Amino acid sequence: MTIGEHERLIYPSVFTYLTRNNKPTRQEYYRTDNGEVWEISHFENEKSEEFGKRMDALEYLSNKLDLAEAFGVL
Repeated sequence: MTIGEHERLIYPSVFTYLTRNNKPTRQEYYRTDNGEVWEISHFENEKSEEFGKRMDALEYLSNKLDLAEAFGVL
């Protein structure tokens, strides 16, 4: 899978939410030994605190979804 193909498969709305008004200072792509492509974004500016809060919110929602799936609600 090329990096371009990977970019079309990631969740653009989540990435847009995380980086809204806070673009990464550096972005890199890595391919693992099993062929997965990982995107690494570096945030090194004054708005990185807001990025952290947004990540916390996404982690909270992810945990709630995992619980709902575990109990058969979804």
